[in-house]
Amino acid sequence: MKSSTKKIIVAAGASVMAVCMAVSLTACGPLSEAKRIRGEEVSAAEWKSAVSETQFSASGAAGTAKSLAAAVEDETAELPNFSISYEMSAEGGWSLESELLGEGSADVDIGISASIVVAENRMHATLRYSYKMSGSEEVMQLLGRDTVDEKGKIELFAEYTATGVTYYLQGDDGEWSAKASLAVIPGLSSSMIDEVTECLSLADCSMYADAFEDFEYSGEDMGYSLKGGLDGGDLFGSSASLIIKIKDGELAAVVSECGFHTAILGLTASGASERGFVYEYGGQTVELPQAAQ
Repeated sequence: MKSSTKKIIVAAGASVMAVCMAVSLTACGPLSEAKRIRGEEVSAAEWKSAVSETQFSASGAAGTAKSLAAAVEDETAELPNFSISYEMSAEGGWSLESELLGEGSADVDIGISASIVVAENRMHATLRYSYKMSGSEEVMQLLGRDTVDEKGKIELFAEYTATGVTYYLQGDDGEWSAKASLAVIPGLSSSMIDEVTECLSLADCSMYADAFEDFEYSGEDMGYSLKGGLDGGDLFGSSASLIIKIKDGELAAVVSECGFHTAILGLTASGASERGFVYEYGGQTVELPQAAQ
């Protein structure tokens, strides 16, 4: 009885947290700017052209014809050239009152701001972050999480070729080294690495190139809102939205918001998160650091 009940609570707690963090997760900055931008109504062809312009295969996986890797082999292709300003904030809390599992609570607070430049088959990203999560032993064990208190700045580069992507990371000694993936970033916990890789992944909106029919224009949202919200948006009482804004024929901004509140078998969870991306095009250059041999 105790074992099965605990499994249900663990699954519920982990699922709620995953929904919020996957979507997320201020008064000024890229988030508020992304919200203020008013997107325009466009045709399906204009939509596809606009969102495809942001492809840069951040994960290193094979992309569409406009990916940087493909462009390397086609000297006549127009290389993607744009910059992104990004901001994310998320906060949540858990409270446990259970005769079987005891009492306790936990809280999480995450903030990330970033600038990303894509040019010349290369990417340069600078991220500032703050990640705090703590709580009682009972709740942290149920969530499967460790205490985290991180704050700092990281910088990374990437170079795209016909065979894949190479990342350049700076170690504690200040030296740059070439890596095949972002599985390990010096000085960052696995939780923060997940947030960094997700930021880079979500910045590439070319995945929605053929999804025009899945969105509808909303005057209230000032852009195209994903019909029915994001996958998992109704799980455990959560709500998740995605709004894409196109202006002057180009992707101008993306806004994503998530809120959740649920109570199951003595565990109550609630929180909210937001992401905002603002795009600008042209005039960018990226010079790679001298990697350690």
